[in-house]
Amino acid sequence: MKKVVLCALALMGGTAMFAQFNTSTVTQTGLLNVNGTLQVGLMNNSDVDQTGNLNLNGTMQLGDHNDSDTDQMGNLNLAGTAQLGNRNEATTDQLGNLNASGTLQVGNRNDATTWQWGNRNLSTTSQIGNRNGSFVWQDGNRNESDVDQTGNRNDSYVDQWGNRNSSDVDQDGNRNASEVEQWGNRNTSIVDQDGNRNNADLFQGGNRNYSEVYQDGNRNNATTDQIGNRNYSGVGQYGNRNDSDVDQTGNRNGSLVIQDGNRNDADTDQMGNRNSSSILQVGNRNDARTNQVGNDNISIVEQIGNRNESDVDQYGNRNWAGTGQYGNRNESTTFQLGDDNYALTIQDGNDNVSYTGQVGFFNGSDVYQVGNSNFNAVGQIGLGNYSLVEQYGNSNISLVGQAGIGHYSHNLQVGNGNFSLVGQLGVGNWSDVHQFGNGNVDVTLQN
Repeated sequence: MKKVVLCALALMGGTAMFAQFNTSTVTQTGLLNVNGTLQVGLMNNSDVDQTGNLNLNGTMQLGDHNDSDTDQMGNLNLAGTAQLGNRNEATTDQLGNLNASGTLQVGNRNDATTWQWGNRNLSTTSQIGNRNGSFVWQDGNRNESDVDQTGNRNDSYVDQWGNRNSSDVDQDGNRNASEVEQWGNRNTSIVDQDGNRNNADLFQGGNRNYSEVYQDGNRNNATTDQIGNRNYSGVGQYGNRNDSDVDQTGNRNGSLVIQDGNRNDADTDQMGNRNSSSILQVGNRNDARTNQVGNDNISIVEQIGNRNESDVDQYGNRNWAGTGQYGNRNESTTFQLGDDNYALTIQDGNDNVSYTGQVGFFNGSDVYQVGNSNFNAVGQIGLGNYSLVEQYGNSNISLVGQAGIGHYSHNLQVGNGNFSLVGQLGVGNWSDVHQFGNGNVDVTLQN
């Protein structure tokens, strides 16, 4: 971005105004257009229009009521603009051919808008301090954008429509927010926000989507929507009021959410094709939910400490779930409907509960709960059924179920308030229950 600004500003032999009621207006229509303009102090203003051929611009305003507006319409466009202090504002509008832009505003009431419409678009915006904003719109061809805002009331919005889209927004401190929309072709986007009232919202429409959000501290929130083709998401968020929501609809879906500490929450929905998901939340008020509807589903959730809870639903095709949860108010629910189901739930300590589910085809399950107020219930209806539940200490109960074809179970509960009930109806039944110490009871029914 500095190259774009400096390249344009180096040519500024054009206009210079110092310490006065500055204003400059330049209109150039055809052939070897170039411009300059340097304004130093007081009521600065500049307006440049260039229409066709070898366009190039500049503009630098150093202090007081800065304002700038640049329009370039066709051919080898390039612009600049650097405003260093006071009531900054800049707008650049480029319409066609080898577009590029710039814009650097350093302090006070910053605002920047860049529009680029067609051909080899590029834009970079950097605003360093005070009431930052920014808006970039790129319409078609080799789009790319980069916005850096460092401190105070940051805000950014980027909208890219078609062809080789990419975007990168980096906001460092204070009231961060960001929104990026990308509609079609080789989409990519990354947003990185470090501290204070973070928020990010990404939407990608079609083709080679990819998205990542990293937010480091304070009131984090992130929402990602991806609709079709080679989707992947990301998301980080390391401290304070974390929240995340990812929706993915079709083709090679992925997703990964990592949230490290404080009021974690995560929600991922995936609809069709190569689905996968993974959520890891490490400490404080964890909650996670994953919902997958069709094709090669997988889900893995791991929550390590404090008020854990998880819920995974999978409806059809190559399902398998997961779930960990190692300490504090654990609870887990997994429900799987059809095709090659398998589920695993592990909960290590404190107020464990678990449910599983499973309706049809190669069912499985495994649940281990190690200590404290354990309870479990499994389910399973038809075809390859299997279950294994082991609970090692404290207020154990287990109930299983199983309805038709390959049944097998196994309950092993080692110590404290044990009780077990199995079930099983038609075809391959078998059960195996071991309970070693304290209030053992068992009921096994088979048909």
